[in-house]
Amino acid sequence: MPSKIDKGKAPSAAGESPAVDPAIWKALAFSSPNFPSAGSAVYYFSDGHAEQCCSRPSLQYLFPSFAFPCHLAAVNLHADPTTEQVFAAFSLTTDFSSPTTTAKTFSGGGVTSVVKTLSKSETNRKSKSFLMLPARAHEVFCYSGDDLDVYDMNNRRWRFRHVVSGSPPQHLLTNGWGHFLSSKMLVAGDAVVFVRDADGIIFVGCRRCDGDECDVIAMKMESSSSLMTKRLRKKREEAEMVIEAMRWAVEDGEGMVEGRYYPDSKLPVYVVKKEVVETAMRVQWKRGMRVKKEWEMADGFTCWFYGTVRALSPESFNTPWRMLEVIWDKTCKRTLENPWDVEPFQALITPMLEEEIQILD
Repeated sequence: MPSKIDKGKAPSAAGESPAVDPAIWKALAFSSPNFPSAGSAVYYFSDGHAEQCCSRPSLQYLFPSFAFPCHLAAVNLHADPTTEQVFAAFSLTTDFSSPTTTAKTFSGGGVTSVVKTLSKSETNRKSKSFLMLPARAHEVFCYSGDDLDVYDMNNRRWRFRHVVSGSPPQHLLTNGWGHFLSSKMLVAGDAVVFVRDADGIIFVGCRRCDGDECDVIAMKMESSSSLMTKRLRKKREEAEMVIEAMRWAVEDGEGMVEGRYYPDSKLPVYVVKKEVVETAMRVQWKRGMRVKKEWEMADGFTCWFYGTVRALSPESFNTPWRMLEVIWDKTCKRTLENPWDVEPFQALITPMLEEEIQILD
């Protein structure tokens, strides 16, 4: 059995979730988030933590928005045993002399991966199911057509019939895909990620699409059949953990607190290296400034989007979290961005003023 997934004892924040090798974890995460390593001086952003929780509207009235400087004492990478979503379990403290613990360096190197967002036909349980993989699938599966063993985040082995045909070669998974589809409760819009490590072992993980509710199984009866389609909703942070972390920070961070981050293309990392935040805050952000941001597309490729800062949030006097209102050229959509998640064009960098540092502290 592969050793990249470890079912050994996890910290309390992660329960019985299996630990995942950093390289595998990063390949399965949305947009490969740059989570700080253990031992880093960081800022904890309360708004970002609240965004990870389903009940965010009720949380925003409990505590004001703030950025809290602290020390990242531990980081452990896991996969939820039910949804198989990867997440980071971490511990924060204000004691900068406390020992740090992390299993491995968070590099994410030495693997190749391919992402496939599932279509309606690929999740149709009424017909013989098959999965058509993107052209770059040969980087993971090579060109040999044969039975293929793949391991999920619970270390369970799945066997698929791998068919390669046509010119240019097209990769299909046939026998075994239908059983996998039903067992994982996948629906159209979900994505599967196949990852090949340096030893040639292939792993598969799931990215669940957004739903109206969190952490529940939604069941929808098909109108033309008695077949029932089950869907696993995205796992989110528990409200109790968010409240505990916010209270810990408001009370000046006595002791240690735990939290979790579930990678999501729309939810930035809310524990950010101190130097990264302070470098971004030295930029003279203003309306009309041109910025760019790297986004991960549905097929796993990344591309740059370009936009213009439309306004600065009034809340930026309390916290820089999502302080930039950006209009993107290609989509004309408006988003609220963190200064450290975008790159300015020819922006003037100035020494950080004392009052700006006080806003963060």
